[in-house]
Amino acid sequence: MNRRGDERLLSLYWFVMFVIITIAVVSAVVLFYSHSFDIRAAEAGILADKIIACAIHDGHLDARFMKQDLSLSDSCGIILRDTGHSAYNEREQYGIEFIAGTNNIHAGDARLLNECGIAIAKKNLPVCAERKLSVLGENGGFVLVTIRTAVRKVEQNG
Repeated sequence: MNRRGDERLLSLYWFVMFVIITIAVVSAVVLFYSHSFDIRAAEAGILADKIIACAIHDGHLDARFMKQDLSLSDSCGIILRDTGHSAYNEREQYGIEFIAGTNNIHAGDARLLNECGIAIAKKNLPVCAERKLSVLGENGGFVLVTIRTAVRKVEQNG
């Protein structure tokens, strides 16, 4: 019996399957690593949540946050300088606005907040987050608290 043809035929199928699997693995790795991740929206949301945790305790607004001259970065222990990238040193990368009733407190670059709400299709704009809460104030009445945060970092995510 001549079985040499069977071995050649099976090795050809084995080689074709090996090529198909190799192409699938390589294309999956390329697709996974070619997509850039933009986490600025999550970073803006986390920044807003940290300010909420600092300013509001058990549904009551901390009395410090009703003063105009309050420094958000000092009061909440938030560092707004990011020196991880050389281009970040040229311009502020974060903007925060804390509005409690008629009191308005800014931290970081307030100009970034003016660019919020513009079409997201442009990658060179900051990504923003906004939180609105109704909390109890000093006199027991409700105070509307609005926290707007913006994260620029377009050099890294562009």
